[in-house]
Amino acid sequence: RYYSTVTNTWRRFNLYTPPGYDANTTEKYPVLYLLHGGGEDERGWATQGKADLILDNLIAANKAKPMLIVMLDGNLGY
Repeated sequence: RYYSTVTNTWRRFNLYTPPGYDANTTEKYPVLYLLHGGGEDERGWATQGKADLILDNLIAANKAKPMLIVMLDGNLGY
């Protein structure tokens, strides 16, 4: 959870970290922001889309660079 000064509310998100992330805390990673579709929330890409498994496999096959993926809850509730 994080506090958004834009909405003045606490917001939820999921964060993907690549294998080995905790071993080297000084390394810089690119960040990909994934937004969900209608009727979803921050869990959609992780649970239904399997973003973590897909990226783990792409990194292992040298088809993607290690990166962080931030999956935000885009619902504002207005």
